[in-house]
Amino acid sequence: MKKAALTLVLLAAVVGALVLFVSKVKRLVPPAKMPPATQVLMEKLGQADRDLLHALYLVTNRATGAASSGLLTSEGIIVTDAHSVDGLRLQDLAVTSSTGEAVPLKGLEVDRALDLGFLFPAKKTAGGLELGEGGDFGPGDQIYAWGFSDAFAPPMPLLSMGYVAGFHLAPGESEKGSATKLVIGGTFAPSYGGAPLFRWRDNQMVGLLVMRHGERSTVVEAVPVKALKERLEGMR
Repeated sequence: MKKAALTLVLLAAVVGALVLFVSKVKRLVPPAKMPPATQVLMEKLGQADRDLLHALYLVTNRATGAASSGLLTSEGIIVTDAHSVDGLRLQDLAVTSSTGEAVPLKGLEVDRALDLGFLFPAKKTAGGLELGEGGDFGPGDQIYAWGFSDAFAPPMPLLSMGYVAGFHLAPGESEKGSATKLVIGGTFAPSYGGAPLFRWRDNQMVGLLVMRHGERSTVVEAVPVKALKERLEGMR
């Protein structure tokens, strides 16, 4: 009996020492270097927007410095604008979380029909956004997006707003074609390509912003949530 009691006392002492050691180690390990402006932004937002910003990633072309936004999905895949990553090698890209953590990649895939790029982190990354069911969106619906703006150094998340202006169907596509996109009106910088788009009145996700570069101007479109989910499900 005495031996069992002594064993329990020793076990409790070991556990207590371990907890104390872990807490000290946590204090010694520096936190991720979140940009000061982003830290202030996080403190001003509600939990839903903070969760969204934790799923927002900055994708940078190392050679040109061109930046775009990316969304970490619950599948652990970072989705961005195809124009930002098409033709690049993994070593050409620098991917950073909104909290300042660098994300090594193990793979890259591009879907030119949907104008989407898929980045595969080298290790499992938590905090991805669970995509909703989408819905019916029409001209005049007010929308907003959190995306990275490269107008500042370092690039930081900013809110931008716009509206659904119409629909873009690829040649030969029917009304229900998977390549049908929403045409977005408003001011969105090229670095917002890959940013998740939400309807203002109910915060329902509309889709993912993509930039279609034409001869005269850049057209801002959105891949609907339904098409994005179908594409992600095909990767499983």
